[in-house]
Amino acid sequence: MEVAMESEDTFIAAYLLNCGVKIKTVPPEQPYDDVLDGIARFIGSNFADVECVYGQIKKHMNNGGAFRLSLHAEPQAAISASTQLCNRLHAIAFLESYKYFNSPRYLLTARTTRLPKALNFLSGGWLERYVRCVVTDAVSARMETRPVRFSQLSNAQVTLPNGDDFEIDYMARINDELIWIEAKTGDYQRHVVKYARMARLLALDFNSTFMVLSEIGPEHADALSGLFDMQVVSVNRFADRMQERIEAILSMPS
Repeated sequence: MEVAMESEDTFIAAYLLNCGVKIKTVPPEQPYDDVLDGIARFIGSNFADVECVYGQIKKHMNNGGAFRLSLHAEPQAAISASTQLCNRLHAIAFLESYKYFNSPRYLLTARTTRLPKALNFLSGGWLERYVRCVVTDAVSARMETRPVRFSQLSNAQVTLPNGDDFEIDYMARINDELIWIEAKTGDYQRHVVKYARMARLLALDFNSTFMVLSEIGPEHADALSGLFDMQVVSVNRFADRMQERIEAILSMPS
């Protein structure tokens, strides 16, 4: 079922403007979004199994380099997910070449590409897409049985009250509640303080602010959550955590 969305320039834009935040630009939808959304869903849903091969792709993509990866010691689930991911990336030219040698070698070889769309997607765009897909999929499922007021804003370039530029990875309005999510696949340390300040500017509490990271363990995520009063969660746990939040919102009295 399609999610019925309000325009991003209504509820969310009005809320941001009330906080002194002005939207400058919002990227338009692209004809290839469905394909990339599908791959993003696959990576996010299977990140524990594809993390090794994804790490190699990310490591070599800036120079368009080739790599070899032995999967001999990996469980079958990781081998299957890794080869599926590479097949899908190769099919859309996000890998220049790819080959997997099955038993007894269990060897994966690939060459990355410097194609800008590939670099943007693999450097972190996939996680931003996955975040959006998790929310819209969960809301769509609930819309099958009850009405939900829903709108969203993705990758918006905004101006803060002090004149600084900022990019909002994702915001969603679900009934009368707002959720703000930032996603990072690399070093996150220099971003945490900035996001905590942004949460205060937006007057959003702990339950409404999320930072989703691909490279963090549960103990560090919990520590950061406590230190900066926002939900820091690994990509492996994000779907469950967001499902809980959406259920809590929809159980609130109208």
